[in-house]
This record gives sequence, structure tokens and C-alpha cells, in this order.
Amino acid sequence: MEQFTVATIARNEAKTLPRLLASVQGADEVVILDTGSTDGTADVARGLGATVHEVGERFIEVPTQADIDTFTERYGHAPTFTTESRLFNYGAARNHAMSLAAHDWCFMPDADEAVEWDLEKVRSLLPECDQVSYRFAFSHNSDGTPALEFTHCKFLRRSKGRWVKKIHEVVVGIPEARLRYCEDMYLHHWQQPSANRTNFLPKLEYAILEQEDDDRNTYYLAREYYYVGEHDTAIKMFERYLELPGWKPERGQALIFMGDCYKWTGRGTEAIDCYHRAMIEDDSRREGFWALGMTYWEWAKYRPAAIYLRAATEIPLQPNYYLNNMGLYTWVIWDQLSLVYDKLGETRKAQEAWLEAVKAAPEDQRILSNGKWFHRKGTA
Repeated sequence: MEQFTVATIARNEAKTLPRLLASVQGADEVVILDTGSTDGTADVARGLGATVHEVGERFIEVPTQADIDTFTERYGHAPTFTTESRLFNYGAARNHAMSLAAHDWCFMPDADEAVEWDLEKVRSLLPECDQVSYRFAFSHNSDGTPALEFTHCKFLRRSKGRWVKKIHEVVVGIPEARLRYCEDMYLHHWQQPSANRTNFLPKLEYAILEQEDDDRNTYYLAREYYYVGEHDTAIKMFERYLELPGWKPERGQALIFMGDCYKWTGRGTEAIDCYHRAMIEDDSRREGFWALGMTYWEWAKYRPAAIYLRAATEIPLQPNYYLNNMGLYTWVIWDQLSLVYDKLGETRKAQEAWLEAVKAAPEDQRILSNGKWFHRKGTA
């Protein structure tokens, strides 16, 4: 049976590491790469049986004025990074962490994650492949149910793959590397409430200098402008991304974000066009239909809202696909449809939609329907 190492990068993760390390009990080795902690992370990790390597700020990079000039010339606006910025190279750090492992197989979760797995079944899969993918819950609702979920891969043979990119790093395998999906593994991300995105934008701006035609980081950079409210800049970057060859579901999501930017800046016609393009680009996700239906709802155009929202409910969940807003695959759309049908005066359809929402909702969630709150339990 093949052995594997859990290798994790950590900086000031004394509070989160115990949950992760408890979840990976049974691994053959645990290695922690401490990158400059000041909160006792290294001592906590050692106390829990991990081997710790402290490297300080070894993977910090500082941009030059030439980097600033290149970015400004290429994209038409100055970056937020400066010659005083100190930016972490995640890909290089992950590769170094792998090099410290005693085994070829390395599982590399983040310090604020925890895994659920049938370890015996996971081990049985290792001889058959070189990389393992699995379900990943990026965020959770207040009741602990997954809010955003997709397929993930941080489990690989280091002899058959490596990490690339300074941020939003990904595994790149050699051509013959074999990838298998594991049904018996589920990784959860439990981000600390205090975590923020303050440093994401300069990191992405700096990282994209490595490769001008990097479709993934062009997408991520555009999305970051979207998140910080730089809507016109986001639109331009999404347009740049869409000129590159890319992954169909990600292209669809980019068009949804573009549509949002247009809507929030008062350009409704362009927003509608983007949402339609998103549905055409990838009609296997509910998100584009939801965006269009909700836009019509906001504009009090209830008939088209009903049409697009009802169409969304016909699309099944693909659990091993791209980003899935899990609420859209349970009660949320049905609940909204109840409101829409009520506005249209179609009482029977409103009641039927609300009952569908009730059936699909977790026991401890509440349903907002027709202006009133209801507990699921005991209502139907």
C-alpha cells in the first residue's frame, strides 16, 4: 500500500491547524512549512505530531518599477502593487513543501481546511493514478451546509506534477499523469471570519506579469476588480479574458460577472446581453438563468422572470463540475418563483412553488415567501 505525506503551508494558523491535523489522522507523515508565523503556529504543529520547517519570508517577492511600468503599459492603468509591496509566491512555496516530504504522494490542504474521507478507500485508489480530485466546499451556510462547491485537486505524486502560478496556484501534471476522482473524499474550507481580500488584488496584478495570455489569472484578476467595485476595469479585463481560449463554464461565469458590472452601472441592455451569452456559453448551470430571472424581477418584469427562473429548475446539479451555488439547487429558486407567481396573480403556482421550496430546504433553514417567514418543520 502506498504511503503519502500531508504537506501544508502555514503562517499564523495556530487556531486553525488543530482542526486540519485532527482530520488527517492516519496519514503517514505531516509536514508544515511555516512561512513566518508569530502566533506560535510552529509549536502548535509540533505538539500535534507534525514535522515543521520554518523558512521565514523566503517566498516573499518585491515588485520593481519595471514591473509597474510593464503592467501600466499592458493594461492601460496603474497597478495597486508598488515597489514597497511584499507579495507571497504560493506556487513556489507549495513546490518547496512537497520537496520536504518523505513520500511521493502528497496531499496539500490549506491550514484553514479539514477533510472528511474513508482513508482505506482513498489509499486503495493511489496505485491506480497520479492525481486525485474530490469534492470541495469553498464556503458554507450558517448551518454548516455547503454554499459554494466544486471539484478540487491538491493530492498528487510529486514525481508526476508540480505547482504553477504565484497565486491561485494549480497543479500541472506531465502528459501521461493519470487523474482519478475519489467519491470517498470531501475537503471543506473554513475561512476565518476576520479574513479579507485586501491583498488579493496586488498579488493577482503582479502574478499576471508572468504570462500575458494566462487565461485563468486574467479571469481571477477581472473577478477581483469586480469584487472591489472597479466595474469598468473589471469589464475590460473580462473582455480580455474572453478573447483567450478558456474553459466553457468559467467563460459563462465571466459573462455573468460582466452582466452584473453592467447592471450596477446602469447599463441594463448590456447586462441582459451578457446573461444571455452566459446561458449560451454553458447551459448546464443554473447561475446564468438565475441572474437573468432576478434582473427581470428587479425590473418588475414578472413574466420573463418566471420563464427564466422556471427554466433554471430544470437543470440538474452536476456535483463534479464547476462552481456550484448550492442554494440554487435546493430551495432558493422555488422560493423566488413563489414570489414571482404571486406578483402575477397566479396563486396556485405560487403555492406549488413554495411547497417545492419547503421540500428542498434543510430542516433548520427558513423560507421567505410572500413576505412572511416560515419554518420548514410542520408547515406543509
